[in-house]
Amino acid sequence: GGRNIAFVNGANAPATADIFVQGTVSTAVTTTGGNITMNAARDIRLGSTAIATEGGAVAFQDNVELDAATTITRNGAGGVANVTLAGTVNGASDLVVNSSGITTFTGAVTTSSLTTDAGGSTAINAGGTAVTTTGSQTYNDAVTFAAASTLTSSGGGDLVLAGGGTSTAGDLTLITDGAFTLGGALAATGRIVTLDTNSASTAFIGADNATGLGLSDAEIGLITSSLIRVGQLAGPTNNTVNFNGDISAAGKTLAVRTTGAGGAISGNPAIVLDSFGLQITAT
Repeated sequence: GGRNIAFVNGANAPATADIFVQGTVSTAVTTTGGNITMNAARDIRLGSTAIATEGGAVAFQDNVELDAATTITRNGAGGVANVTLAGTVNGASDLVVNSSGITTFTGAVTTSSLTTDAGGSTAINAGGTAVTTTGSQTYNDAVTFAAASTLTSSGGGDLVLAGGGTSTAGDLTLITDGAFTLGGALAATGRIVTLDTNSASTAFIGADNATGLGLSDAEIGLITSSLIRVGQLAGPTNNTVNFNGDISAAGKTLAVRTTGAGGAISGNPAIVLDSFGLQITAT
């Protein structure tokens, strides 16, 4: 229907009481209602769930546990409203959020994969180890970071910022052993953007590559931070850095680092950094 839907543990519910949702929860097109709200005493558990609203907002007021793959959709046919996850999100399942408004992750997210659609924007507010996935992370909209944040994708999963991102409050660390794709401006104002491989792989700089972390010259141009760090920044893994294309990084410092006895830096590009420097260290 077009009315609001609320799942709430009663006042006498014990502190360990959860809300379990399995199946589809949806509201019809409306401009005056259609909100979906869930407020548990402890956790909100979602199993094989599709949650959809047209005219209202979607709000999870507590921690969310993904027992199975979940899709949250706020279509926007009745105007712009937001999707808010006010607690942490955990579970060995995939999470997809489609919203024409703002999708807000207030707490840390740990899932198999995370995907947002191209409508609206995504706000990652947890700071620290903000999002960790054992597969891919794909943000098809613009992302804002409220604090210094780390996004980590492993298991060969890609890390995609198709709409770019902005942080005015801290450094950004992007860690992946899959491919990295940047499709819009990435700004950590006065801060550091770090691209880190987390396996024995190669970071390619200058042109994207089918394997390993690739940072093309065009993507370097989209990063507005004054310092960009690329490579294996910690740990004993033997990774390599390969300059496989020309680089023009005016007004920026590009710091490249390898680790381990098998680490190496190779390539023969034309590097133009104006009055700024190229820092290359191998340990």
